[in-house]
Amino acid sequence: MSLTRHPLQAWSKCAALAGLLLVVGGASARDIPVSNAADVAAAAARAAPGDVLVMSDGEWRDQVVIFEAQGREGAPIRLRARTPGQVVLSGSSRLEIGGRHLEVAGLRFERGGLRQGLAVVAFRTRRQEASDSRFIDSAIVGYNPPDPETRYSWVALYGQRNRVDHNLFEGQRHSGPTVAVVREVARRDEHRIDHNHFLDRPPGADRNGYESIRIGTSKVADSDSGTVVERNLFERTNGEIEAVSVKSGGNLIRDNTFLEVQGSITLRNGSGNTVSGNVFIGDGVPGTGGIRVMGAGHVITGNLLQGLSAATGGAITLNCGHADAATRAAANDPVFDVRIEGNQVIDQAGPAINAEQGCGTLGRSVAPERLVIAGNRVSGGKAALLAGATPGASRLEGNSVLPPSPSAAPAATDVALRPLRAAEVGPAWRQTSR
Repeated sequence: MSLTRHPLQAWSKCAALAGLLLVVGGASARDIPVSNAADVAAAAARAAPGDVLVMSDGEWRDQVVIFEAQGREGAPIRLRARTPGQVVLSGSSRLEIGGRHLEVAGLRFERGGLRQGLAVVAFRTRRQEASDSRFIDSAIVGYNPPDPETRYSWVALYGQRNRVDHNLFEGQRHSGPTVAVVREVARRDEHRIDHNHFLDRPPGADRNGYESIRIGTSKVADSDSGTVVERNLFERTNGEIEAVSVKSGGNLIRDNTFLEVQGSITLRNGSGNTVSGNVFIGDGVPGTGGIRVMGAGHVITGNLLQGLSAATGGAITLNCGHADAATRAAANDPVFDVRIEGNQVIDQAGPAINAEQGCGTLGRSVAPERLVIAGNRVSGGKAALLAGATPGASRLEGNSVLPPSPSAAPAATDVALRPLRAAEVGPAWRQTSR
C-alpha cells in the first residue's frame, strides 16, 4: 500500500516554528517526542498550552493511550503523528481524551478490535470528560472484533463542544454506532461532526444498533443536544435503517451526502431538529432511504432526494405516533408542527412524502397534523407528492409535481446541490484497505 504526502506535514512544520515564538506561562511551547502510551501519559501530565506531543512512526500495538491535559483557547495541547498515517494503532489499542482544548491528529487504527462497551476513541478518561477538543485527520479502518455482535463505538463523544472532522471511517462490521454522542445528562452538547468519510458498512445481523452516527438515546431525548452534523460523505453505510439516528432535540443535520445508503436520516426522538441541504443518491439500489420523521417542530428543507427505492414508503416519511409515548424506547412520538419546504424529489419509487407510515400498527394511532408542505418539486418516478389524506390542519402550497417523463426532470440549474467528493471530506492522505 502506498501513502501520499500529507498537507499536515507542511502545516506541522509551520506550527512548530510558530510554537517557538509562543510564550505560555514564561516558557516556549515545545515539541515533545513520545514512543508509547506511558510516554504520552507522562508528557501530557507536564505539558503546557501550545505544546505538541509527537508520536513516533510505526506500529503501536495493544496501547491504551491516555491523553489527559489542560490546554487553553487559542493554544491547545496537541497529540499528533510524526508522519500522518504512519502511526498505526493495532491489536487492542484505543485512545482516551480528557481535559480541555486538546487535539489529536494523523493517527490510523487498523488490524485490531476491542471488547464490549469500550470505544476506539473516547472523549473521556476515568477521571474527566473532554471539552473543546478535537479528533482530526485520522482513520479507523476495519477495527473489528472476531464476533460481529460485540458492541462498541468507534468514536464516543462525551463532554461539550468537541469536534470530530476530516476522518475516514471504513469497513465497520460489528455492532455499535460508528460515532456516538453519549448523553447521560440533559444538557446541551454542542458537538460538531463534519467533513468525515463513512465508507462501506454491511448490514448488521439484526439491523438494529448499527448506526453510522447516533445522537443521544431515549434516556434524555426530551432535551436538546445542539449537535451539528455537516458535510460528511456516507457511501454504502448499510448497517441499519437509521444511518443517522437522532434521539435528542435542537440538532442540525446539513449538507451531507448519502450515496447508495440503505438507510435514512431518522429523527427518532426529540423535537426541533433541522435537516437541510442534504443530498441522497440511491441509484435505484434496494433499501435506499431518505428522511424519516417522528416528533414535533422539525424543519426539513432544501434537500435533494434522487433515485431512492422508497424503503419506508416515501422519500420523506412521517410516522404515525403513539398516544402515550411514556415508554420512550419503543414508542413513536406523534408528528406535528413540522415544515417540509423547498425539497427536490427526483425518480422516486413511490410518493415524495408518506404521511401515514405505520398507522394502525403496533399501537400507532396518532396521525401527523399541522404540517406545512410548501415549495417542493417532484418529478420522474411515480411523481406523486403525498401518500394518504392531507394531514389534519395542514397547509400545502406552491408544490410542483411534473409528470413522469424524461423531459420533465428539473434542469441542472434547478438542482443547486451536488454530491460531495471523497477529497472534500476525509483526511487528505488515503491508505485505504482496498
